[in-house]
Amino acid sequence: MFRIPNLPNRLSATGIDAMVIRDRNRYSLLCTFGVLVLVCLGNVFDVGAAGQQAPTVPLVQRIASGTSDPNGSAIVVVFYARPNCRISALQTPRMKELADAWRDRGVSVVAVIPPRPDGKAVEAFRAGHEWTNAIEDDVDFEFAERFDCRVVPEVLVFDRQGRLKYRGAVNDRYQLGVQQPQAKHRYLVDAVESLIQGQPIAVEQTEPIGCRLRRSSSTKPTELTYFRDVAPIIGRHCQSCHQPGMSGPFELTNYEQVVDWSEMICHVVDQGLMPPWHANPKYGDFSNANVLTDPQKKVLKDWVAGGCVRGEQVSQPKPQQPRGKKESDQWEIGDPDAVFTSTPFAVPAEGIVEYQYQTFDPGFEEEKWIAAVEIKASNPAVLHHGAVNLVSPSGNSSIRLSGQAVGTPPSVYPQDTAKRLPPGWKLELIRHYQAIGSEQTDRTSIGLKFIDRKDVKKEVETIAMLDFSLKIPAGAEQHRIEMSTRACEDLLLISMYPHMHYRGKDFRYVATYPDGTQQILLDVPRWDFNWQHRYQLREPVRLPAGTTLTAIAHYDNSSNNPFNPDPGVEVYYGPDSTDEMFNAFADVVSVDQDMTSLKSRSLAWLKNYGVVMAASILGLLSFAFIGRRRH
Repeated sequence: MFRIPNLPNRLSATGIDAMVIRDRNRYSLLCTFGVLVLVCLGNVFDVGAAGQQAPTVPLVQRIASGTSDPNGSAIVVVFYARPNCRISALQTPRMKELADAWRDRGVSVVAVIPPRPDGKAVEAFRAGHEWTNAIEDDVDFEFAERFDCRVVPEVLVFDRQGRLKYRGAVNDRYQLGVQQPQAKHRYLVDAVESLIQGQPIAVEQTEPIGCRLRRSSSTKPTELTYFRDVAPIIGRHCQSCHQPGMSGPFELTNYEQVVDWSEMICHVVDQGLMPPWHANPKYGDFSNANVLTDPQKKVLKDWVAGGCVRGEQVSQPKPQQPRGKKESDQWEIGDPDAVFTSTPFAVPAEGIVEYQYQTFDPGFEEEKWIAAVEIKASNPAVLHHGAVNLVSPSGNSSIRLSGQAVGTPPSVYPQDTAKRLPPGWKLELIRHYQAIGSEQTDRTSIGLKFIDRKDVKKEVETIAMLDFSLKIPAGAEQHRIEMSTRACEDLLLISMYPHMHYRGKDFRYVATYPDGTQQILLDVPRWDFNWQHRYQLREPVRLPAGTTLTAIAHYDNSSNNPFNPDPGVEVYYGPDSTDEMFNAFADVVSVDQDMTSLKSRSLAWLKNYGVVMAASILGLLSFAFIGRRRH
C-alpha cells in the first residue's frame, strides 16, 4: 500500500470540511461533472496509509454520474496529465478508449490538469485532445501537492472505498524518445481489471514516465537571472524547435514558459537528451553541432536551483526563424528555383507510422546543378525526418541527394560546388512521421536552389555504403556490420550521414590513410533513431588517393534494448522501422577537379557524351571491318 503524505496547513482536513460546508449548495450542482475531485479526495483519503478504511463519502456522486454498479461507488482513475507534454498527448487516446470501455463497468476516469502560465490548461487539454469526460483543473497544484505528483502523465487508481490502490505509468509503450508498436506491460489495465474482479493487484506502483513538473521554487541563493544568463542559452539552443508551430511539444519563448518547464529542462540536459546532438565531441569539428558546454549546463541547473530569478528585463534576440511553419514562410535557402510538394498525408494520433514515399518528375530536359536542398513540412510537429533521392529514368538506380531531420539545417553545399541532376531523372521524397497524440495532416515540400553550370568548379558526389544483405540474429546484443570503400583520387570529405533504425546501437566512420595511420572522423556512441543528423564538417577533411573509408556499426536486437520492437525475431534490411538498415553516406568532392577550366569541360563533355560517340564509332568501324572480311 501507499503512504499518503501529510497535508500541508492550507489543505488541512478541518479546512477542507469547512470549505465543503460553506459552499455546499454550489458544489452539489456541479458534482456530476467532477468539479469536486480535489475536495472529495481530500475528505475521502486518510492521511495515513492508503489501504486504511476512509470515511464513506460516495465518490460516484462527486466524480461521475451514471454507473452500472448497483452496490456502491465507482472505481476512480485519475489521469494527471498536461496537454503539451508529448507522452501525455500520446497516452490520451488510450485513456479515452479506456474511459469508454469502463464506463458501464463501474469505473470513472477523470483527467486532472496542472496549471500552466497562461491559465488555460483545461481549455487546451479539451481542445487539443477532444476530451469529453470529466476534467478537473488542479489550481495551484493542490492535487499534485496532496499526492506528491511530480511527473506527467501519471495515473492514480482508487477503489470503491476511496483507497489508493495503484499509481504510476499507464503502460510502457512510450518513454522519452521511445515509441513501441504495442505496450509490453499494461500496468493500469491490469490494476483496474483486478479491482473490478475483486482480485489483488500484482503491481501496485511503477515509475511514471513523462515530463517533470515544477511545483515550488528553491531558496538556494544565486545571482543568476533569466534575462542576463539563461535567455541567451535557450534562444541559441532550444527555440528553433520550441516555438509556436514547430516540432517542440511546448514553447520556450518567454520567462514564464521557461520557468514552467525548468525541471524538465534540467532533466533532459542531465540525461544528454537535449539539445539533440549525438556526435562524440572528441572526434570531428562540425558546423551544425548543437551542444551545451559544461558551464552552460551549470548555469541552467544553478538558476533553477536558485528559484528561477527573473532579473531586469533586457532586449533579447528574436527567436530563430521557424523552419517550415507554413508553406508561405520564407525558406532558409532563399526563394527556391523549384519546389515539389507532396500530397496531403493524414498522421494518426498514435502508433508507429511507416515510411511514406512519393516520386516527382521535374521534367527537366537538360541537366541541373543543385547548390542547396531544403525539406520543409507544413506541419513540422509530425515530420520526424525526410530524405530526397535522385532516381534514374528506369528506376533501377538512385543517388542520395539530401537528408534532413527535426531541428537540422538544410543541405547547402560549399561555394562553387553542386550536385548534378541528370536530365530525365526524378526526385523521390521519403518521409518518416511521428504521432503526437492527435490526428494531424502534413504536406512536405522539397525546395531546390540551382547554380549555373559555368560557376561550378567541383561536383559533389555521395559515397553510399549500403549492406542489403544485413541479417541480425534474434537476441544479438552486439551485432557488428562493417563496410569500406577506397579513394581512387584525392578527395575532400564534406559531410557524413549515417542511418539505422530501432536496433541501431552505435556508428563510426574511420579513415585509414596510405601510410597506415587511422583517424576517427565521426563517432556516434549512442544511436538515437529519433534524431537523424547530417554531420557537416566545419572544414573539409582531405582523403588522399589510397585512403580507405570504413563505416562500422553495432546493433542490439536483445530485450535489453528499450527501442527494440521484437527481440525474438531475426531482422533483415528493409524500409520499415521494424526492419533494419546499414546506410553510411558521405559527401565528397575531388581535390583536383576544376570544371570551370577548358580541360575539365572537355572531360565532362566526354563523360556525358563521349562514351556514346566512342561506342558509335567503334560500332561503325567494326561493321566496316566485318564487311571487308566477308568480301
